[in-house]
Amino acid sequence: MRRRFRTAFAAAALLTVSACGGGGSASTDPYDLAVPGTITAGVPQGDAPFVSPDASGKPAGMLIDLNDIIAKRMGLKITYKLSTVGAGLPLVTAGQYDMMIADLTMSEERKRNVAFTTPFYVDANDVLVRSDSPVKTVADLNGKRVGVGIGSAQADFAAKTLPQASVVSVQTNATGIDQLLNGNLDGFVVSSVQAITVFGQHPGRLKVGVSVQNPLPEAMAVRKGLDRFLADYDKQLAAVVDDGTFLKLYHQYFPGQEYPSSLFQYWPSLQAQVLKDPAAK
Repeated sequence: MRRRFRTAFAAAALLTVSACGGGGSASTDPYDLAVPGTITAGVPQGDAPFVSPDASGKPAGMLIDLNDIIAKRMGLKITYKLSTVGAGLPLVTAGQYDMMIADLTMSEERKRNVAFTTPFYVDANDVLVRSDSPVKTVADLNGKRVGVGIGSAQADFAAKTLPQASVVSVQTNATGIDQLLNGNLDGFVVSSVQAITVFGQHPGRLKVGVSVQNPLPEAMAVRKGLDRFLADYDKQLAAVVDDGTFLKLYHQYFPGQEYPSSLFQYWPSLQAQVLKDPAAK
């Protein structure tokens, strides 16, 4: 009789644990996120005005404001993890991060490892040189030491567009700019958006030697397999665009700059807003 009681008790306990575990997971996280109910997002340490740490080290910028709004509308929390693009994307692939929040070029190589949100920007690649540099063309960089961030879109650009240069990988843009200013590099590749910040930090010391328009749009990376999450995320991103919130954020962080018209194919409502808004022209 005691054996029957122990067996029945154990079965009941097992049933209780299984029901609580399964029911809790399903009710709190329909998306299979790394942390149930929370978007774990990697962000680069220097990608202003999209993402960059503020004076206290907390991530700030247009994409932080945007994702705070989207996460709230999806009924989720969001946690930002400072990283680099080179280190963060493998963590997305491995499932430790759900997203990498940055203006990431949608290259075919990256598409093999991560999914992407609907694109929101398109940029140019600028090779920054010292203000006294004679560099004006791609050919002028032949045999020169040109720095790029590890795992960045600029690294892909340099490999394809600067085959005769000696490409040097560095951990962060700040490190690369320091090496450029100290004479250890002859050039350093950044996006045209990043160039604005760099010029503000080092007025009069640097200039754009070569600028090449990027043919590929930019988006945020999402772990493959999060299909339902990505679909709902894109719906909320579209809602933020349609109600005018996205354009207000763009004006706030890119004052006086036109929104890239090549992206109107993804956001027809944004085109209509720009045509009505004198500040966007």
